[in-house]
Amino acid sequence: MTRDRWAVVAAIALALTATISGVRTGYREMDVDEVVYVHTLHSMQHHEGYYEAMRDALVKKEGAPPSAARAIRPPPLYLILRWFPERSWRWLAGLAFLASLLLVARLGRPFGTYGGLVAVVLAGLWLVASAPLLFLHGEIWGLPFLIGALLYVRRDDDWRAVACVVGAVLFRELYAVMLGIGFVLRRRRVPWLAGLVVVAALAAVHVALAAHVLSKTGHQVRLGNDPRTLGFVLRAMGLGDRPA
Repeated sequence: MTRDRWAVVAAIALALTATISGVRTGYREMDVDEVVYVHTLHSMQHHEGYYEAMRDALVKKEGAPPSAARAIRPPPLYLILRWFPERSWRWLAGLAFLASLLLVARLGRPFGTYGGLVAVVLAGLWLVASAPLLFLHGEIWGLPFLIGALLYVRRDDDWRAVACVVGAVLFRELYAVMLGIGFVLRRRRVPWLAGLVVVAALAAVHVALAAHVLSKTGHQVRLGNDPRTLGFVLRAMGLGDRPA
């Protein structure tokens, strides 16, 4: 078996392990933010709009509506998953796991004979550790797009790299920082500037749509926006360790 096939086999095995680990955990233990996301999807499946559903979920968690749009996650993930039964959500997250690991294998391929395999194992162990608590975090779903962007950067294809980053931003807005990094570091800046303009326009639409669910007397929700302390960094490395 070639080194590339070993990396693919490892990616499939680790993605399946992470998925099954999450399925077995079910809803007995979840990251506190995941509780908000699940409640949002439940409300949407009962014909409530996304922004209203997210507000209600945050009120249930915090005791008050959000006061800033940054507490409201980008809607694409929820607009997709609302059409699938609850029991399938963790299985669908497995597709994001698998896509990420297969792309990581390609990303690591140039780094030595077993570069792809080593990259898959390291990334896979991180996913396996995170999967029991996380399956609706936008970081997970946007990760394949981010890794794809890195692959296109390596091929010197800035336009496709930017398209991938914009795709990642649709799931987690913080991935937009990669557009700023690309604009500063890449020789061809026009694609990255175009990406920043597109993301800024999408952000403006998002803020406008979220405005009616915000309250000036509401609570500044810390949903995934903890202070950047050493503890935050350690949690971020494992994604979530805050069970409900």
